[in-house]
Amino acid sequence: RGIPFVVSGGRDFSSRHEVAEVLALFRAVLGPEDPPAVLSVLRSPVGACTDSELAAWAQSSNFSGYPGPWTPMLEPDPARFPRVAAGFSLLRRLRAGVKADPSPLVLDRILEMSGFLLILSAGPEGARRTANVRKILARARAAAENRRLPLREALDAAVEETNPGDSQDGESPLADDSVNAVKVFTIHKAKGLEFPVVIAADLASELDPLRRRETPPQASLLGHGSGSALAVHLGDGARNPQSLARETASQRAEESEFFRLVYVTLTRAEKKLIIPTVPQDSLRRADSSGL
Repeated sequence: RGIPFVVSGGRDFSSRHEVAEVLALFRAVLGPEDPPAVLSVLRSPVGACTDSELAAWAQSSNFSGYPGPWTPMLEPDPARFPRVAAGFSLLRRLRAGVKADPSPLVLDRILEMSGFLLILSAGPEGARRTANVRKILARARAAAENRRLPLREALDAAVEETNPGDSQDGESPLADDSVNAVKVFTIHKAKGLEFPVVIAADLASELDPLRRRETPPQASLLGHGSGSALAVHLGDGARNPQSLARETASQRAEESEFFRLVYVTLTRAEKKLIIPTVPQDSLRRADSSGL
């Protein structure tokens, strides 16, 4: 409790909430008109609009068609819609800054003028979330400078590089290694990295029979041609010998993979390796496997 930490891996980078929010901010400022992005900014900590005020503004306006009421070119009554008016005013100032200096550096000024990073860093897991934002920012700047793309196209290129669904493009670790925080990695994300102190947590979990999911009823074909056989596992637990052989081979493959990952884990430590005590009731299967 109270120990700062950073999580790396286990979630797509592009799915991070703070990444979606900063992309919406950039799109709302850079144009063309993007009502969903403007609405996202208003609902974010930067705009701080309540849903009731947004609903009242939408209902009171008579603007039809695109972009409707969600454009900072409108000037709501500050007395009736104070947060919407303030949000639109901020977006207008940010757009003016882009017109004055359309260089990639204006992206940094958008974050500074909006207070986005300041608000983000003050919240939960602020260091990691800020590092995620700086990661997408660096990609957009690089696309603009190296490929000479307009800012909006550079932003789209940065998003395309995140490769949604690609586990290799996980969350960003802390950009500043001097920040004093525990770094939590999946074993796969820790490959090739070393740390002074490593805590190998929950090593026996995958070998604990109580944590293994029950196999659903299934039938699968083993082998090919005349040497093939049907492995059958019924819902009541009944199975034929081919199914038992298939499960045994699968378990052996899982254990081999587990011990390979254990080796990766144990060799990440430069000075000290800490292995938490494993309860005896979790070692029943592990004992037979030599853990």
